[in-house]
Amino acid sequence: MRLFYTYTVAGHPFRLEIPADLPVDEVLSPYLPFKTMAEGTADPAFALCVEKTVTPLRDKAPGQPVYKGDTLPYLWLYRNGGNHTIGFSMTRREPDCLLFVSPSYREAQLHIRTQDTSGQIAFALNSSLMLLYALNTAGKGTLLVHAACVEYEGKGYLFLGRSGTGKSTHARLWLEQVQGSVLLNDDSPVLRVEDDGSVFVYGSPWSGKTACYRNCRAELGAVVRLSQAPLNRIRALVPIEAYASLLPSCSRMPWERKMADGVHGTIERIVGRCGSYHLECLPDKAAARLCAQTVKAIE
Repeated sequence: MRLFYTYTVAGHPFRLEIPADLPVDEVLSPYLPFKTMAEGTADPAFALCVEKTVTPLRDKAPGQPVYKGDTLPYLWLYRNGGNHTIGFSMTRREPDCLLFVSPSYREAQLHIRTQDTSGQIAFALNSSLMLLYALNTAGKGTLLVHAACVEYEGKGYLFLGRSGTGKSTHARLWLEQVQGSVLLNDDSPVLRVEDDGSVFVYGSPWSGKTACYRNCRAELGAVVRLSQAPLNRIRALVPIEAYASLLPSCSRMPWERKMADGVHGTIERIVGRCGSYHLECLPDKAAARLCAQTVKAIE
């Protein structure tokens, strides 16, 4: 028996098919706010089918290896003719799961092991869905961004930075210092340029270690890249700096030219419309107030 689900994130629907005996109630709970009726999604962005396997993944013959990432989660890319196979792992030794993808990236099969724990299943499923989402929406004015986002009076403020910079800490300080602000997402919000050129930031089912899965949106107010420093100082970025600041935080696949073109085009539209800043800061309340005052969230 199989179970079928349809979800919509930032206006883009996708489908998931899983075995009925797969223990995924807890794994799929972050997706519940994004669940939609299948009848209204005739043309999903992509479809993912999950399969359990007793065969060792190393025996699956994924194809010729052409790429291996060096940051978490570790990623492998294999090619077999026009098809792609993508491996994910948290240990870097070898893939813990394999994602077999069609040439268009719109259909995919995720092979997981029958002995996998709920944590391993969650890692495999989330990694696959995030990758497929980024691949299939990059050409539609949409970016999956590694960032924390706070909403205040209908505006979304995005905090970027390398892992460990303090994005989540800065977002929490905003919640303390900017009355009425709320957390929109703590790890992977979605930016989307609408048909009229306006830019909105959306919540997603992917929020890192913080359970913040809000199916809502806010017009993008500003993008702020953080870096640790012995003082608090902020400055506005010129367009080329804003572009270079946002690009590293966008989910993208270096081997996929069409996706790269979509990401670049969307970033250009965003930086031409919204303010971008660089905040050198301490992890303190003064940094949050300086940032909020500068990007005009508060007086």
